[in-house]
Amino acid sequence: MRSGLALTSQYADIRRACEVAGLTLAETAFGADVRMPCHEHGLAHFYLVLHGACTDSHGGTADHSGMDSLGMSPTPGMSLRKSYG
Repeated sequence: MRSGLALTSQYADIRRACEVAGLTLAETAFGADVRMPCHEHGLAHFYLVLHGACTDSHGGTADHSGMDSLGMSPTPGMSLRKSYG
């Protein structure tokens, strides 16, 4: 089954993507100064930070993920902001 996710972004370089057992895996690179505006995701997802760091701000809290850490997006439909560094 295809996920139907759009693998495009004005904020990142999507280097490669594939589907394994119904999951979409994508290697995505963000610049160190990227600040994404408030947005929502239709599906929950996990991400692994390979270099740098990522901060998700949502519901009055901020979750920081540094290098070699695994993060999870908030509940689908919840608004969040992302920053990379």
